[in-house]
Amino acid sequence: MKAKHFLIGITTGLLLCSGCEKENPYWEIVEKNIVVPSYYQYCYIQVQNSRLSLTVVVDAAAADWCTVDEIDYSGSVRDGIGGVEIGLALESNLMAEPRVAIVTISKDGRSEVVTITQEASAATISVDHTMIELDCTAGTYTIPVTSNTSWTAAVEVSAAWCTLTTASGKGNGTVTVSAPQAIFKRQATIFVNAGTLRDSVIIFQHGEPVYDSGVNIGGVIWATRNVNDFGTFASPYENGKFYQFNRVVAYTSTDPLSPEWDDTLPEYGGWFLINDPCPEGWRVPSQSEFQRLAASGWRWVTAEEDGPGTWFGPGAQTASLYPTVPDDAVFFPAAGARITSDGHLLSIQDKLYQWIGENGCYWSNEDKGVTSPPMLFGAGVDTAGGRGWWSKRMALSVRCVKK
Repeated sequence: MKAKHFLIGITTGLLLCSGCEKENPYWEIVEKNIVVPSYYQYCYIQVQNSRLSLTVVVDAAAADWCTVDEIDYSGSVRDGIGGVEIGLALESNLMAEPRVAIVTISKDGRSEVVTITQEASAATISVDHTMIELDCTAGTYTIPVTSNTSWTAAVEVSAAWCTLTTASGKGNGTVTVSAPQAIFKRQATIFVNAGTLRDSVIIFQHGEPVYDSGVNIGGVIWATRNVNDFGTFASPYENGKFYQFNRVVAYTSTDPLSPEWDDTLPEYGGWFLINDPCPEGWRVPSQSEFQRLAASGWRWVTAEEDGPGTWFGPGAQTASLYPTVPDDAVFFPAAGARITSDGHLLSIQDKLYQWIGENGCYWSNEDKGVTSPPMLFGAGVDTAGGRGWWSKRMALSVRCVKK
């Protein structure tokens, strides 16, 4: 059975007895620079020539992952010449940087140094959450980061309201986020970077509930105004802004187009909470809610009749913006839409019904893959319900219902 010896403490040496053979003073270390993969948990130092009484010490900086475990002085090391094998127990190197242990071997005032280099693991970086949902109150929050290397964190430039008080680390750590009181709902993306690696987390902060008188039609309370900028209502009877399906960017409903058009296809899966442009306390309606609204009654009105647009509800046939807003009908402006290719406003030249002042197109929250059913109404359309399937890359109006 092999004799086993263990280091006790950081600088404890291990004494190897020579047995009954005469010691050879010309002992030699076979390999003084040993390199092992990151996952290796054992390696050997070979000492040539006879059996020797040696002291073996691992430097204090590496003593937590490299220890002397076993001495074998019964066999040959090279070409049948007697020698000793010193077994070192290692812990796998999970970090993305190599590490070095210095092992000093001594005998009768002579010392030799062996360098054990354990290679690095591949770099990794991940954030424990894909989204963190906050209420509207001010607060400080921590985001766990799992990594095996140095990393830094930063907030997207457009979200100056969100600040980081802890934004770097090495290995596992946390990012500390500070968010002030929010009036309107908002979101920020935090990027955590490690070299070419990146992960991210979305901070979604709710705002204070946004008031709109609303109109109750068939048990659903419809907002009286279109959505303007993300999380806000437009002024009464104004067109507001346009949105592509399940995206937060608000496009102008009149020329010039702003901001720059995105002609890529939005994600599949309906309107995500963080992308719903409706103000706090409101949401994008379902297609069935639109259908029930249209079934309750509707009437197209021209510009001369307070339009252009459509009244919906039981009181649609007599509803008017003046002198008072009715409590049994709701008005939808005919704002038109922006087309998929380059975002231009649809016109009669496009040979479609959605040109501004002639039709209104309103998103529902339902996803049909590359398309989603909008609400469509206007001159030349014989019904004010859903009409066909429209590309999610189009930018349409949004009218909200109360949660």
